Amino acid sequence: EYLQYFLRFSRMLSYEEIEMLKEDETAIKERPPTTVQFKEQIDVYDALYKTIHSFDSERIISGWLRIDVRPLRQAVLNIICKWGSMFKQHLFEHVISSLSELDSFVAEAIAALQVELSEDDYEGLLSVMGYLVKIRDRQTATDGMFQPIKEIMELLKEYGVEFSEEIYIQLQELPDKWNQCKKVAIATKQAVGPLQTLQIAAIKRRIGLFDVRQAMHRDAFKKLPFFHWGCQNVYALFDHQHQELCNFEDELKKLAE
Repeated sequence: EYLQYFLRFSRMLSYEEIEMLKEDETAIKERPPTTVQFKEQIDVYDALYKTIHSFDSERIISGWLRIDVRPLRQAVLNIICKWGSMFKQHLFEHVISSLSELDSFVAEAIAALQVELSEDDYEGLLSVMGYLVKIRDRQTATDGMFQPIKEIMELLKEYGVEFSEEIYIQLQELPDKWNQCKKVAIATKQAVGPLQTLQIAAIKRRIGLFDVRQAMHRDAFKKLPFFHWGCQNVYALFDHQHQELCNFEDELKKLAE
């Protein structure tokens, strides 16, 4: 719980602040911690560990009662070590997951953007446009992620935490891969421009046809026999009309997408 609050607000919250959050999640502005703030937290526990570790193993009370404090000291040291390691482990996993996610996304996006599209490949065009939007939305964050990751890796190295050679290679290669992904996105955006124009025109025609069919259905609906006394098979007619309206709604959702 402490780590979750630290990741959101760079500090532990007071009881009053926690109660405020329960009533309103936006009551306190989120401020994700910096690498420096992570270092400060780790150093607090490292310093506390050294202090507790320096305590004498035994205590003499009143000149005759000898108390062995080693079990208690070791238990406290284990707790301190666990808390300090919690921050290191989070940073370690953050580096690996961030690089792995970006590597997978870049490979997936480039492959999707390089698929050849035909004029009537509506689903294929939607897929390409989806990746173009994803690249655009994450560009600022991804452009600025590499230096902080380097700083985190250097920080963890100070505490004896090492990454595998594959991670260092991944960090070295990913900026170029990401730049290549952006170049492919720019080229693809230009290439699909004419296809977008064709699909927009086709969608407008489909919308026009949909409006005509909807108007015809409305006029026919007003003349259905279940509006009159003596109508037979009312529920069957209801079910049929319900299904037709559902079909119209499904088609409208597809057009909206």
